[in-house]
Amino acid sequence: MDRTEVLRRTQEWEDVLWSDAGRIAQGWLQGRGLTDDYIRGYHLGYTGEDTHRFHGCISIPVLDSRGRNRAVRFRRLEGGPKYDQPHGERPHLFNVSSVKHYVVHLTEGEFDAILLEQLGINAVGVPGASTFRDDWRWLFVGNDVRIIFDADKAGTDSALAVERLLRTVAERVAIVKLPDDHDVSSLFVENPDELWGVLEAYDA
Repeated sequence: MDRTEVLRRTQEWEDVLWSDAGRIAQGWLQGRGLTDDYIRGYHLGYTGEDTHRFHGCISIPVLDSRGRNRAVRFRRLEGGPKYDQPHGERPHLFNVSSVKHYVVHLTEGEFDAILLEQLGINAVGVPGASTFRDDWRWLFVGNDVRIIFDADKAGTDSALAVERLLRTVAERVAIVKLPDDHDVSSLFVENPDELWGVLEAYDA
């Protein structure tokens, strides 16, 4: 399935998510703390059990700053690779329009960015810990950036690399430290008060 067809079918997959065929996918997203309003607001979908390469995936449309669909990324619910995209598709920042805010959180992954936005916190998602591109730093000129990657070795190492890069353009950069082996979503589901405490510690 090429990029053109993927972009064409995003509405179809969104409809599938809210049908009986999408109940497992709905439950998976809700289990990460996302509300139906935000699932709908970000036009997430479910590819169903069709025979194409991206079957059994959550579809994640990636919009540009004008709200136009630039790409779609996929998250498999079973099997691997966990994330996928059409061949030749370059990685894109998710929810990039949030860079217009002075304080912006940079998460590892799209779902953590959606959850923070649901909590009223400006967030941009990086499609994987090690995928931050050098040219993306120019989007964060003058920002106060809070990097909140997964609390594992890959996330920690990548957060340090992104911090060094963003310090050349941002007004302020900080790495938000989550408890070991947590990401934003898992901590929110386990203990939302603890997540709020972690986030608010960087407002001082």
